[in-house]
Amino acid sequence: MTVSNPWLGRIFGYWGSFTVEYVDVGQLLAGSQTDAELAPATTAGLNLWIGEVEQALGRVPARSPLAEFVDVPGLAKAVAAAFVGLELYKGVDAEGADQALNALEELAVLVTAVEDMGPLVRRAVRTRLRRRHS
Repeated sequence: MTVSNPWLGRIFGYWGSFTVEYVDVGQLLAGSQTDAELAPATTAGLNLWIGEVEQALGRVPARSPLAEFVDVPGLAKAVAAAFVGLELYKGVDAEGADQALNALEELAVLVTAVEDMGPLVRRAVRTRLRRRHS
């Protein structure tokens, strides 16, 4: 999988060595739906991986004006699930998986644009987001 956006690349690039194993993760997730013994083991393994992803993600928004609005633990779980899903989806619809990844890259471009704006614009974005969260 090739990721051209630096922000998204910092997230997805972290998993490069795991690509071959996604089918196994998909099988473990599917089996865990009906096997009470497999589910906790699968969860424990995923949590180790998600913990690493969370550490990487925690560094990305730290400098961003959006940092206070990002639930890093939740985002780590969402990114891990999305990536596993995209890898599985790619097996049946490569074009659709590429389209989904491109959409994520476009979102990353937007986040990068906000990060690159001057202090006045970043302050305005934070103020607007605070109003929506209160």
